[in-house]
Amino acid sequence: LHSMAEEIRLRFGVLDPEDDGPPTTNDLENRLVKQQTQLSTPNSRPERVFTDLTDGYFFEFATEVESEYQTLGDDGIEDHTHEEAYSARVLYFDDGGFIFESREDIPDERIPAFLLSKSPEDAEGDYHIFQDFQQEHIRQEYREANEVSRIKFGQLGNISSDDHDLSGLISELGDEVGYLQLSRGYTQSRNLKQSDLVDRFVELSTIRQLTYYDSDDERLGITDSGRLVFQIPENNVEAEVSELREKADPFLQKLLADD
Repeated sequence: LHSMAEEIRLRFGVLDPEDDGPPTTNDLENRLVKQQTQLSTPNSRPERVFTDLTDGYFFEFATEVESEYQTLGDDGIEDHTHEEAYSARVLYFDDGGFIFESREDIPDERIPAFLLSKSPEDAEGDYHIFQDFQQEHIRQEYREANEVSRIKFGQLGNISSDDHDLSGLISELGDEVGYLQLSRGYTQSRNLKQSDLVDRFVELSTIRQLTYYDSDDERLGITDSGRLVFQIPENNVEAEVSELREKADPFLQKLLADD
């Protein structure tokens, strides 16, 4: 019996407060308890608040986002505001590194601001959200993948190659093409890694997106804008946290090392 899985899109950041070290998980725990009691629409899943990881914490950050709407009444058009609570998963480590669920309905900057216990305006200089993965890292994921099902290239070819072998042809193609996307379609038996031509494209071009299967045969997606997408088990916090940590932490460590 398979438990349901949910696709999750993650981003990565690091806290680097100018005047202090990053908050300890103890500080965080006290604040989380307070946050839970302050929301006017309480988080519907309070049991998901935190899991102690010895060197970090997993919690679900809840915040209210205000939206405006209008209705037509007897007195004409009336303006209303509506507050809705949204939540995003966050994995925070004692060294200041954090992994968070990137959602369209929650402004990214609210999460580091909460971790720092500051307003988003005051927190501005005290954290960094990574805006990209290094190309070499994406190529490494390609090389280590079991299978590759989709690649989107941006800049094609290495502009300096003026010879007329394959790299010259790829560069020439790059002059005319905005981006190139290769996909195996719905045929599971195909693998883009089996093609020497794709290997050359990977060596010579900028990779925007890569969808691949790792050594456990789990599907991951990585984008050059610093986002990682994969599936996690639903309704089981323990499994969710260990999956998040196991899959996403290596990406965070690489970003911190390159920073």
